[in-house]
Parts: sequence; C-alpha cells; structure tokens
Amino acid sequence: MSDSNTSHTALVARLAEDDGSLFENPSPLIDAMLIERLFQYSWPTRYLPYLVLFAGFAAFRQQVEWIEIVGITLLYTLGTWWLDHQRYGFAEDPNRQQRWQYWAQRFTIGSTVTGSAWGIFFWLHAGTPDYAQQAVLCVMWSGLALSNSTTRSPHLPAFYAFFAALALPLFTRVLIDGSTPQYVMGLFGVVLAITFCIRAHSSHRQERVALALRLRNAELVADIDRARAEATAAHVAAEQALAARAQSYATAERLAGFGSWEWTMEDDHLVWSDNMFRMLNLSPSAAPAAVDVLLDSTHFTDRPKVAQFFTALRCEGRPGEVEFRVGDQEGPYGPRTWRRMRLLGIARRDSTGRIVALCGTLRDLREEAPRQASDQSIA
Repeated sequence: MSDSNTSHTALVARLAEDDGSLFENPSPLIDAMLIERLFQYSWPTRYLPYLVLFAGFAAFRQQVEWIEIVGITLLYTLGTWWLDHQRYGFAEDPNRQQRWQYWAQRFTIGSTVTGSAWGIFFWLHAGTPDYAQQAVLCVMWSGLALSNSTTRSPHLPAFYAFFAALALPLFTRVLIDGSTPQYVMGLFGVVLAITFCIRAHSSHRQERVALALRLRNAELVADIDRARAEATAAHVAAEQALAARAQSYATAERLAGFGSWEWTMEDDHLVWSDNMFRMLNLSPSAAPAAVDVLLDSTHFTDRPKVAQFFTALRCEGRPGEVEFRVGDQEGPYGPRTWRRMRLLGIARRDSTGRIVALCGTLRDLREEAPRQASDQSIA
C-alpha cells in the first residue's frame, strides 16, 4: 500500500473515530453512491471469472460432462449479462440516486445468479477424495471469495448474495460426504469465509465513511459558496450605498458652495472632492490632488501663506484657516480674474495623540457673501 493510501485510510479512520455520525449518516445519497461503487469496482473484472471456470473444467475434465459445461457456462453468462444490463441501466438512469433500492435489489439478484453457477460447480465436484483436486477447488473458491469481497464489499447485500450462493453448496456437500479431504477443505473454507466477511465489512465501513465525508465536504463547499455569494451581494450593496452616499454628499457640497479634502499621513495620500476640483477649475483626470497643484492655482503673493498653513497643520495639528486667491480661466474678452477662497483644516489623531490625517474644506468667499446676505434678509 502506498504512503498516500495509508495516510488516506488513517485520516478516514481518525475522522470516523472523532465523529461517529459519518458512519451513521442515514442519507440515501450514501447508499446510492455505494451502488455506484459496486458498479465501478465490478466493471473491470466482470469477464475474468470465465478463465477460472474453464480452468476448473480442465482440472476436472475426467468427471465433467458436456451438459455440465454448457449449463454452468450459460448460467454464469446469464448472470453476467444481467449484471451488465443493470450496469448500463443504472448508468443511464437520471434518478438512480432516488431509486437506489430498486437498483440494489437488481444487482443482488444478478450476484445470486452468478454465485449459483459457481455453487453448482462446487456441489458437483466437492465430493472428490483426491487431495490435489481439493486443493484446486480450494484455490478456485478462495480466489472467487477474495474477488467478491473486493468488488462487492461496498454493497453488503450483493456481497452476501454471491457469497452464500458460492459457499453454501460447498459446505453442504462437505457435511453430507464427510471424507477427510472434504473436512480439510471445509475447515479451511470456514476460516477464509470468516476472514472475507470481516474484510468485506471493514471495506464497507471505510467506503461508507469516505462517502459520508465527501458529502460533508460538499455541504461545506456549498455553505462556503453560499456565504461567498451573500458576502459578494452584501459588498455590492454596500458599494452601491456608498456610491449613493458619496453622490449625495457631492450634491450637498455643490449646493452649499464648498469642497472638502483629506490627507492621510501614513501613505501621504491627498484626496479632493469633485466640487473642490470644480472650484479650482481643475479636472480630476488632468491634475492630481496635491499641494503643489493647489499652489500653482494660487496667486503668487498668497502662495507662501498657503504653504505655511499646511506646514503648521502637519507639524502642530492646531485647527487653522487661511484666505487666498485662486485664478479663473482665461476668458475671451480679458485676462484671468481672481477669486477669494478660504481654506480650513483640522488634524485627526489616534489614541496616542499622533496625527494620522488632516482634513478640511475649501469655501468660495464670493459665493459665501450672497448667501450670508440672503440669510440676513430672511431673518
């Protein structure tokens, strides 16, 4: 056994010990999957027993009659054809997982028929007093029983149907005749029968636990996919809500006549709102949010105090404000004009008092004056 198979068997055994519900899982899917295992395991070796059958005919050629050869061969062929027919039907049945009991019964019937062909052969020849022929029968019976435990152990009813049809005629003939070679054969057969039954039950348990584990893994994957889909939907909803909130905030900024900015210290990243770009006559795609870009738009005599405003805010963190002039774009009838702006800023600190970000607003004083006058007239 390879290291990977050994580790797989050990893992299945450990999981079965830690969680007995894996073996006790009553899901009909597991029984249907066990039928599929029976279909998969028995398919490659379905015609191999013909070699054993004709080898037995050759070993007992002096006692074998043609009617026996033809009858047993036809019976075994009938059982094999029946099983092949059921395999094709099972593979093409779209509802096989729901109809697993139906297919289990039919596989059991086919196993009984093929096992009966061998049972008849052993009944006819188990009475031989020759030790050599008894040894041939022993080898044949052991090989067939081993093959049965290997291919049919996933589905115990099919295993026992074949095994009973194979073994009962042999043991019955031993008890009837009662010669020494037959007793030796019978005793050896009983030991092998117990061994093969234990092996079949162990293999069946491992298969059932492995399939239950596969189902549980499929359930976990489905839960993960469902959680991922829900998280994706929640993320999309959150992004949409955030975009709507940002749009509402941008609209509020424009109506109120101000722009906002934020400067994070950790990554030295400065962000301007869309309305701040508009107030500075800049495009977000053409000019990045940067202090140098703001200074370029500022009247050259006001640039030192704007630069000093940002330096003091970064170093000391005290709230402050500064007024400066920003130039409009060149018009068709004259040079560029200047608008007065007020820049306000505060520092945001963490629990230790360290400055982590700067934020503030930019207000157009030309738009602020009419608004203040309107508020006074209303009052």
